[in-house]
Amino acid sequence: MLDEWRLKYGNSYGIYGMFPRCPTLVTYDAKLLEHIMVKDFSNFVDRVGRNTSLSVVVEGLFFLNGDYWRRSRHVMSPMFTVGRLKQMLYHVNTSAALLLELIKKYKAQGKLIPLKVTAGKYTSDVVARVGFSIDSKALTDDNSEFSYNINNFIRIPATRLQDILRSIGEFFPPAMIFGLKYFNEQVDAILPETNNYFLNLIKDSIDRKLQERSKPDFKKPSHVDMLDMLLDAEVDDQTGKHLKAEDRKITRNEVIGNSAILILAAYETTSTALTSILYLLARHPDIQDKLIEEVDEVMQGQTAPRYEDLSKLVYMTQVIYESLRMFPPSPDITRRALETRTYNGFTIPKGVTIFIPIYKIVKDPHYFPDPYKFDPDRFSPQRKSEIDPVTFLPFGFGRRQCVAKRLALMELKVVLCLVEIMVYALFVKRMAQALDPITHHHPSKDRRVTTLSKLPHHQPHNL
Repeated sequence: MLDEWRLKYGNSYGIYGMFPRCPTLVTYDAKLLEHIMVKDFSNFVDRVGRNTSLSVVVEGLFFLNGDYWRRSRHVMSPMFTVGRLKQMLYHVNTSAALLLELIKKYKAQGKLIPLKVTAGKYTSDVVARVGFSIDSKALTDDNSEFSYNINNFIRIPATRLQDILRSIGEFFPPAMIFGLKYFNEQVDAILPETNNYFLNLIKDSIDRKLQERSKPDFKKPSHVDMLDMLLDAEVDDQTGKHLKAEDRKITRNEVIGNSAILILAAYETTSTALTSILYLLARHPDIQDKLIEEVDEVMQGQTAPRYEDLSKLVYMTQVIYESLRMFPPSPDITRRALETRTYNGFTIPKGVTIFIPIYKIVKDPHYFPDPYKFDPDRFSPQRKSEIDPVTFLPFGFGRRQCVAKRLALMELKVVLCLVEIMVYALFVKRMAQALDPITHHHPSKDRRVTTLSKLPHHQPHNL
């Protein structure tokens, strides 16, 4: 439908019903996006949320707007500097080593590994270690409580049904008054038991850390986690009432909320990205071979990458970016106009919601020629200048882009250093039995997908 409207009305058009009682501007226009996300960011700082939860995550950065967002962003941005990432690499390498042991175990037993589940185990273990310095046991115990709860954090069907009811209510108010009111009272988008699990985990971790800090002989660990950094910025609730946007301080509830949103965001988006990357590598053995050659050259027999090695993996970065372009973890971005603005004769009224369809933009042949071709070289040093940065949106863009972008890229690069083992061991045949996410054709009608039932021709190193 969005494509049909674009052909009829152009790169920017207005609709009703996408968000409750709010006109929405859908735009694909790169010049307009640059104004919204960069040049006039202060007028479009707020997201338009589908907040239907009483969970602690609503106090996290993703859901905050205005000065609350600015203050939390000031606190969290320094958490992902080069120095901090070097400390986090220790935790990421630990999780990658456990993942390798799991793959060796399955290979020895002749078992096949489901791609998304395995990727999720890895990213959940990383977030537990990087976030709280705890062992999630996601990679060593099939009954891991942490893994179970993080995998069931959000009731996706509930949030989708709520969106549908809101859209109906836009044109038929009784549906909003009765149906949605009842639905919101009965169903929270975050499962209560899951919310309680992570709330208790975060509170227990805070108590443990504060108790350790109170000891006379306390020494700060060399490998600090994200909760340590959030606690360094904490102030009491009374002081928190008078904080300004530029202050680099947060309250206890904001410490908990940002911890929870880091768990959710770091798990789901990165595991989805890793799944897409490995799927595409399985489909393109020539690209896989080229990537493995680079890994061998950089790693030089090392069992784990050093931080300085990661910047040398140029082709790997291209593979990651192209995979994220083809399968962006988030399908869209929203913003709200705080005041009326006019750009080159185009007026955006105050209060209008801006809907940016990421998935459509990254598949637009005007911005990315031959968009359904997996071509990592489009992000090569020689060609990346051909890409308008504002059209590559998997991490968002501008000041509100993903604060943990560097950590996500580091997670992906570390595990892709094991790519020859991963692609050999992971169960790609099962994916051939599902719809092809690239062509949307059934595999029986698309011979390209049936090649997934074969192992890539590259033979992995000895385990």
